Amino acid sequence: MYSSIATVCLSGSLEEKVDAIAQAGFEGLELFENDLTAFPGTPWEAGELIRSRGLKLVTLQPFRDFEGLQGRAATPACGL
Repeated sequence: MYSSIATVCLSGSLEEKVDAIAQAGFEGLELFENDLTAFPGTPWEAGELIRSRGLKLVTLQPFRDFEGLQGRAATPACGL
């Protein structure tokens, strides 16, 4: 088990959040879907950002407000 925190608990860009989480001494993070979709890079690049700070991606927070969507809006941005 890793000491971790959810990115939804912090403000700022994903890079700012990842930096703060690493500096606080956490080992991992739970990635909030909005942080991933707002990130200017690809999901792979977001993972590289997390790994480059010595962190592990513990989990992806479940998608919210997903039920009933159709078409492109129903396809998660991370390609899952």
